[in-house]
Amino acid sequence: MKRRPRTSGGVLAGIGWSRWSVVLCKPGRARRGLVDEVLERIDAVAPVPGRQDVVVADWQVFVHYWDLLVDRDRYDANTPAVLREMYAGKRVTVALAHGPAGTDTPASVRSLLGYFGPSQAAPDSVRGALWDGFCTLRAMAARRQASRQRVAGWSTARRRSAAVGGILTPSLPSARGRASR
Repeated sequence: MKRRPRTSGGVLAGIGWSRWSVVLCKPGRARRGLVDEVLERIDAVAPVPGRQDVVVADWQVFVHYWDLLVDRDRYDANTPAVLREMYAGKRVTVALAHGPAGTDTPASVRSLLGYFGPSQAAPDSVRGALWDGFCTLRAMAARRQASRQRVAGWSTARRRSAAVGGILTPSLPSARGRASR
């Protein structure tokens, strides 16, 4: 296009947005090697002409999950911290699905994925078929607690090391970001 369109949005007119869907394969799927299987299942409903592996920055997660941030007072967790822990610095796969004319591709893909809680998803849905119990709330809480214990132990040992080392050890940031003395 060499000139400005006559009407606002004219460049995008006639694209048929209901035929397109953006698919996000989260870090857990990538870590467990399930991205190809997920995308193959989606490809059966809506061809996937493109995909890209991306290392996520926290601002990208915040844009995607803006609704969780807006309603963060409804949850018992520090929502930004949880989102950072789950996504920031981790690899995800973003794919584009393009369904046939006359279909609502996003609705078709959502239906194929199944209910968001894998333990309650239909067995033939992507979430139901590929669920391995890794994402249950109990399993997530146990992993988070173990992770916190490791981090707390490492952080405490690091601060003690800095205090014992005195002059030989440069001061290290404490948990709050201030230099230890």
